[in-house]
Amino acid sequence: MKLAARICGIIAGVLLLYVLSVGPAFRACVRGDVTKEESRLLTYKKVYAPLIWLYENSAMANGALGWYVELWAYWPPGPKNL
Repeated sequence: MKLAARICGIIAGVLLLYVLSVGPAFRACVRGDVTKEESRLLTYKKVYAPLIWLYENSAMANGALGWYVELWAYWPPGPKNL
């Protein structure tokens, strides 16, 4: 029983990290921390396709994910946002 709980905890942690990484990854795309804009956006869209789908098809997720991504992408103001 303890092993099952530990495995569930690990899976939940990995999923949480995946969801929370969408903001910093988008920031890297917007701020130009990664080279070649088209390829980085294509990669972003492939890696985060499930979250993008959820954002586009769920009003509740749209508000929460939109807020979180904007928080990372535009704050604090950087050279491209001044």
